[in-house]
Amino acid sequence: MTAKVVSFFMASACSQEQKLGEKPKMYQPIFEITPEIEQHFDSPLRVKAEATVEAIALSKSITYATAEQQVELAKASGWGTLTDIWVKTNHQGNTWQHRCHKKLSQLLTQAEIQSAKSATATAYQTSFEVIRAIYVGSS
Repeated sequence: MTAKVVSFFMASACSQEQKLGEKPKMYQPIFEITPEIEQHFDSPLRVKAEATVEAIALSKSITYATAEQQVELAKASGWGTLTDIWVKTNHQGNTWQHRCHKKLSQLLTQAEIQSAKSATATAYQTSFEVIRAIYVGSS
């Protein structure tokens, strides 16, 4: 199954528009959280940040995600994992922060970089419990 990549952190699980006055319908999950993804959420910050940057790169290079690409996209932990990359003192040498900053600087426009910097100030890593509830809770 492929899923259209609509936005980096947003995807619609609905197959049709909800009509006004209609009772909400339950939808089947469009994605399964695998043990690989579940274990990823226990990874160190560096691993999660690098996976988030890779997911951003992937999302900018595809229109439809294969099952394997969906797993890689699901490893994105959100802007909260990228807070350290915008700290100027981390931009020296070969630190993971420097590598992530360099890659995002190549991937994002200046407007997107400004937006990302602003988002990291109030962003947090989404806990696995919340993610599980979103993907599995309605089934």
